[in-house]
Amino acid sequence: MAGATDQRGAQKKINWVCEIPAGALGLLKEGAAAYFQEGFGHASFAGGFDFETFELFWRTQLGSGAGRIWVTTEDGGPGGAVITGALGAVSYPWFYNASTTAAVVFWYTIPGYRGKGLDLFRAFEAWAAEIGAKRWSVGHLARLMPEKFAKFYERHGYQLN
Repeated sequence: MAGATDQRGAQKKINWVCEIPAGALGLLKEGAAAYFQEGFGHASFAGGFDFETFELFWRTQLGSGAGRIWVTTEDGGPGGAVITGALGAVSYPWFYNASTTAAVVFWYTIPGYRGKGLDLFRAFEAWAAEIGAKRWSVGHLARLMPEKFAKFYERHGYQLN
């Protein structure tokens, strides 16, 4: 990743969105734990967070082609890129009629970068369209953190039920 300069010649940070392979899952450990901690207390987080289980699940999903993980990074200068957020999604046949469903499983943005995670969601939407998903499941965050996500999803044309 190369840096850029603004009109004054100052170093400008560049944000990137990219898909990560199974071999890079360790880079998500800190952010995934923070995501769990933020949602702690909600029933979908019952049982605690275990990174090894998280990693095994995603290794399987990525290896089978049923899952994707995108990360946002910011050019960190000579030290390299800093991961500022991630979104993980899976596809599966809907159990009522076998149409392809694309579902967001997790989505987080590191505090200080919140509000810049829309590119992750757009990557998910592009992938869901590419695989021909007829059903998109995105509302779990609206149930976890309704004050943050219900309006977001509605603004982007999703119907929460």
